Amino acid sequence: SSVIPKSLDPTVSEEAILSGFPSICLNSITELSAFPRLAGNAPEYKSTSLTKFTLIILFNKPFGVLSQFTDSKNRVTLSEFINVDSVYPAGRLDLDSEGLLILTDDGQIQQRLSNPRFDKRKTYWAQVEGEPKETAIDRLKSGVVINNRMTRPATAKKMSAPKLWDRVPPIRYRKSVPTSWIELGLTEGRNRQVRKMTAAVGHPTLRLVRYSIGALTIEGLEPGESRIIENHSRYGL
Repeated sequence: SSVIPKSLDPTVSEEAILSGFPSICLNSITELSAFPRLAGNAPEYKSTSLTKFTLIILFNKPFGVLSQFTDSKNRVTLSEFINVDSVYPAGRLDLDSEGLLILTDDGQIQQRLSNPRFDKRKTYWAQVEGEPKETAIDRLKSGVVINNRMTRPATAKKMSAPKLWDRVPPIRYRKSVPTSWIELGLTEGRNRQVRKMTAAVGHPTLRLVRYSIGALTIEGLEPGESRIIENHSRYGL
């Protein structure tokens, strides 16, 4: 069985559910009785033979949260924010990175989102040391060598500082070194790839936020917030 996330409003009416309340994935629900009342503490969702309910959860991962539900070292995990049974992250975000993490109970969707052969573009906003010149941006686009292997071609451009929440803890500024922002679009997800790429062109990453995966973004989500999306097929998943 699956469980409705903590973040859903327990006051939502049956009429709102039937009319396509935007925080709920109504992918193939055929009758209201197949959906639990959104009341109490995370009621269980029990599927029926008439129901095919694919969970797609968008989560804005805060800094310092692991992209997993358990940890032997007692660090902060997804279980602190998402009370959902049988969903797993489609890809990962490093402990010190922030932004969009997608969770699902559908193995095929997990593969399409995380396997590089599906070319699902992930957009990152990186705050870096210094002010990159166009030669550095061109290198990011064409590829740099990481661990003796060239990265795939990417999109890269300088950008204005985005309007984001304050990071906790804040980055360490050096008065003598200015910072700037780069937008990077990647179709692969190697270990700490963005950080290694910007370091390779002389601009270490100070803060990293994943803004989007394909057409899905963190718009409207504060750090630690999540929502279930509906009609996932329209997002190319």
